[in-house]
Amino acid sequence: MFAQLGIAGACSLLGGLATLMCVIPFIFLWQGEHIRAGSKFCIAIRQRREEMTAKIDAQRKRRTLRLASNETSGTGAKNSPVPGVNSRWSGASTPINSTTNPTGATVESFAARTKEDV
Repeated sequence: MFAQLGIAGACSLLGGLATLMCVIPFIFLWQGEHIRAGSKFCIAIRQRREEMTAKIDAQRKRRTLRLASNETSGTGAKNSPVPGVNSRWSGASTPINSTTNPTGATVESFAARTKEDV
């Protein structure tokens, strides 16, 4: 290209192309919504996002209803849908014995609770 057009002509051509391409991002900002509206890929992504949002909202609603029913029935954390809050496994460890450290505070030794212990 430089051999055919010379240094000045080739640099002018490259500079002109670069200047024209600077407009492309602004065109996408201006007409992007219209372009995405006709894209099959963007339509599929939007539908999938809406389905996921509906699924998450339904899960939140069920969780809220369960927590509300637990509070009103007086069962507390016993039937909680949140993992690790079940009263049966809430501690995940059982104190075996208590000793006193040099500062005078009580220190408890713990052992891991297994399903056979319960």
